[in-house]
Amino acid sequence: MKNKIVFITIVVMVALGGVMTGSLTVVGQSSAAEMYLTPSDISLDEGESETIDIKYDSGSGESPSSLEFRLEHNPQVITVTDYELGEHVNNQGGSVIIDPDAFRFGHQIDQDQIESDEFTVATITVELKDGVDQGDETDLIFNEVTAFGTQNPETSRGIVTATEGTPEAVGIDNPTLEPSEVNESSVTHTLKFDLNDVSADGGESDEDVVTIKLPNDVAIEDITETTVTEQETGDEVELASNDPADESNLGNEITFAVNPESDNTDIKDLSVKIDIILSPSA
Repeated sequence: MKNKIVFITIVVMVALGGVMTGSLTVVGQSSAAEMYLTPSDISLDEGESETIDIKYDSGSGESPSSLEFRLEHNPQVITVTDYELGEHVNNQGGSVIIDPDAFRFGHQIDQDQIESDEFTVATITVELKDGVDQGDETDLIFNEVTAFGTQNPETSRGIVTATEGTPEAVGIDNPTLEPSEVNESSVTHTLKFDLNDVSADGGESDEDVVTIKLPNDVAIEDITETTVTEQETGDEVELASNDPADESNLGNEITFAVNPESDNTDIKDLSVKIDIILSPSA
């Protein structure tokens, strides 16, 4: 269940005793402007995303004519996947940049359209990165905040916590094809590449499916042999499913699944060798 955060602003009245006139003078202090996130305490599961509103509360002061800031996070824990500007943000010009470790905002604000002290600057969407462990967390911190036309606001940070881990994304490295030239002759080509961070739990539901897409002008005539070995030991790994030699794979894609078992590691690095006969496609 998502946490619901309620923000309450308390305006404090300061009483000053006056003895010259025998009266009590009460002076109201305007509350400081503030930028904050709602929700500010986020929990994310694998595959789940969350939208977060970036709010500006001017208190009893003026809204800024334009606003710049960075909302920073740990890029090893989350990524910002999307954003939407608030209704009072002028989308003509300005800029939004999603860096690996920050959401960077710089836009003019349509002050005349704001009818209350509080408005949404932007809404961002975040999700967990691959390879996050359960309990990993990151702060969401405002930095380099500049409010033009008024004083800079105070800021409140947020936090995102992983309620469950995410698997590492399988990486494909060092692909080679020998011979590299494809022509009409029935030559057997050898495709080699490395598979990194493959799940090593042996569970059928956690197979890592690999798809290799060849150029559109190349057709696969036959797949004669597929060999998968562990890089560390050289031991051969059986394919889990989707035999590459199956005729349904012929075209310009090769698909298969692997899921090695291991007692001492969650992931393994594998080497793949596929012997294939290729031809130029019509």
